[in-house]
Amino acid sequence: TVSQGTTGNFQAELSKRSAQGGRFALRQVTIYDNNNRPFRAFTSDFTGWVEAEWRQPLMRGAGTTYNRIAGPNSFLGQYNGVLIARVNEDVALADFEASVIRLVNDVEQAYWDLSTSYRILEATLKGRESALQTFQYQEVRLRVGAGRSDEEAQAQSQFYQFQAQVESALSGPQGLYAREQLLRYLLGMPPADGRLIRPTTPPSDVRVVFDWDSALSQSLSRRVEIRRQRFNVKRREMELVAARLNRRPQLDFLGTYRVRGLGDNLIGGRDGGP
Repeated sequence: TVSQGTTGNFQAELSKRSAQGGRFALRQVTIYDNNNRPFRAFTSDFTGWVEAEWRQPLMRGAGTTYNRIAGPNSFLGQYNGVLIARVNEDVALADFEASVIRLVNDVEQAYWDLSTSYRILEATLKGRESALQTFQYQEVRLRVGAGRSDEEAQAQSQFYQFQAQVESALSGPQGLYAREQLLRYLLGMPPADGRLIRPTTPPSDVRVVFDWDSALSQSLSRRVEIRRQRFNVKRREMELVAARLNRRPQLDFLGTYRVRGLGDNLIGGRDGGP
């Protein structure tokens, strides 16, 4: 005789984990079996039960402190509880704040670098004009016979040197155009819009005296890198607490209430004979 059969299994569960680590579950299981084996009460039958379960850890995994740190479905060394999530959020906010501070610092640095490039260009232009006047003066002297050719060549060479410096200060790798493009990039402006950014506020030459003791105390309490490191230390301390609690043995209290059913009909109480 060849054994033939058809089986099916259906399970539905609703569960909830408490802050103390306990797990409450309401579960319904239905098993269908239809085969040609002899000595069966029904040709096909349904076996099912509805049960309520309460599993409460008594040692490992018990307590509000551990569960708020470890969280559900945690592994040794991998914790995702609400306290760890809160610290991770603080670390993420500190990283965002550090990025904003770096951006502001980069914009300020680019602004004053551009202002310096304008001053260098102006000084180089004045030097080129003076060199041009000297070269023209020596050229006139040489033409009327009062000057020497070496002096005229030296003045011409000096003029060309200033001309090269002007071109470098304007379009060199660290020139005015490059500084202006960097500031545009940091500000999110288009690379070219037919205009040229020019700082209008001159640098302040007022003497500033800093209170270093006050600056040091404020930096220790407000510096984002220090606060971020404090959050990391706090997270490691909580992970250490959870790891120590994880050394306890596993001992759970388990309570189950179950109602079972058997018959050849899935719904209803009438059962037929074999």
